[in-house]
Amino acid sequence: MERMARVAKDLRQQHRFNGYIHLKTIPGASRKLVNEAGLYADRISVNIEIPNENSLRYLAPEKNFRSVFEPMKYIQQGVLESSEERKKYRHAPRFAPAGQST
Repeated sequence: MERMARVAKDLRQQHRFNGYIHLKTIPGASRKLVNEAGLYADRISVNIEIPNENSLRYLAPEKNFRSVFEPMKYIQQGVLESSEERKKYRHAPRFAPAGQST
């Protein structure tokens, strides 16, 4: 996740890429990394491919259901906080301006 956020940042800042960037966050990613990614990506989603907790436990016993859904919460909070900041400050940075998907 750290590498993806860094690549998105480099694309925007060093290479001046203004095209569309859609990042998939990784279950268990920290809020800090999700927030950083959201500042440089147009859209963020969480890579969820497990339909239920039993499937997750079978396929990836080291992971838990909470780690899958926490990044979704971080993204939602980032979008809401960004929206509030932009109401106060016109040039506040936008967080995932195209929104969130899964």
